[in-house]
Amino acid sequence: MHDTPKGKETISNPDDITSLDSDIFVGFQNGVGPQGQASTKGNRDSTIVEFNLSGHAVDQWDVVGKCDGLTAAAATGLLIATVNEDAHSSVYVIDPRTGVMPVHYRYNESLPSKGGTDAISFYRGMTLISASVKCCCFS
Repeated sequence: MHDTPKGKETISNPDDITSLDSDIFVGFQNGVGPQGQASTKGNRDSTIVEFNLSGHAVDQWDVVGKCDGLTAAAATGLLIATVNEDAHSSVYVIDPRTGVMPVHYRYNESLPSKGGTDAISFYRGMTLISASVKCCCFS
């Protein structure tokens, strides 16, 4: 369950999944819109849940926005989550070993694509985050 301005709601809309050590992490979007718009219950948070290999929830963290990218950095033991794939994007870093609140990072300027961010990969010591393009209509 997840607290919202209009009461509790069940976590919903699982999207990305990743593993770290012996646990599985799933990002639930909870009906939040692609630019961080509130769900029908007024919720603006996605929930990232840590499961053990038996399928039992171990821990969970809320992040503001629609979590659309989630991956684990095995080298550091950290999770990285992107939110809001269409606009108003930002990044969260979660250390599941400490249980403290996620650290929130915002871009200091608009993305060149005018859209948001999504998938995360690691390549030769770099963190790569895919950017979406703000869509326009084609006729």
